[in-house]
Amino acid sequence: MKKQHTPIKDRTWMEAARRAKGFTQAEVAQAAGVSTPYYNRVENGLDTPGIVIGLLICKKIEQPPERFLTERTIKD
Repeated sequence: MKKQHTPIKDRTWMEAARRAKGFTQAEVAQAAGVSTPYYNRVENGLDTPGIVIGLLICKKIEQPPERFLTERTIKD
């Protein structure tokens, strides 16, 4: 049976910002120096990036880094 993953953070802001700029997940991942699967996990709230990667993601999608600090935690 495949393990299901539950998001820990609401990161809908990341997907919305990325799509508004016309970027694919692969393009943002490349700009941040990470794999596309890793970026997907970050965007879906399954993983939290380190400071440098978070800054690079925010720079690419033109969002303030503070977004990571003020995002909502998803409760079970």
